[in-house]
Amino acid sequence: MSKYYKITAFILMSFLANSLQGQNCKYKRNEVDEFTKKKILETPDNYLSATFSDFTKAKARKINDIRILDVFYSHLGKTFSIVPNSEFMLLDKNGEVISLKAEKYDISNANVSKIATTNTVNLSFPLDEETYKKLVASEIVKVRVNTNSGYVDMPVKENYWKKVQGFLKCIE
Repeated sequence: MSKYYKITAFILMSFLANSLQGQNCKYKRNEVDEFTKKKILETPDNYLSATFSDFTKAKARKINDIRILDVFYSHLGKTFSIVPNSEFMLLDKNGEVISLKAEKYDISNANVSKIATTNTVNLSFPLDEETYKKLVASEIVKVRVNTNSGYVDMPVKENYWKKVQGFLKCIE
């Protein structure tokens, strides 16, 4: 076998090994807390959905063995609140709904600019093993945010979901 074929075979095998090994994870935080000694992994955030008046971003965190999906929701318009047990719902391409429940009351923060006022809220959803596995395996196509004044449905672009799904895989 010639040197060229050996090099080509080595490169292909390296590429295949990397693809099978999984995600190339980049973390915003990857540390052990000096006070609690807990291992903390946190991914960057990425858009999950966006419309003219609303958008959501998501990131994944893991503190020791606890997985968390953080969702940042922004709405162009009036102040709103999230009440305990209100649902953040994700719809997959097969029509299955994955519901995450808000654990606490939260009121949106107004961000005023010369152009518009947006109201934002940060939600954190601890993920049990079953929900985590569903999110990693699903192809999410739409999300619903439930607030005190109703709900907002937003489509999810495939490339947005793939990125968030990759973040989830990084906290396995």
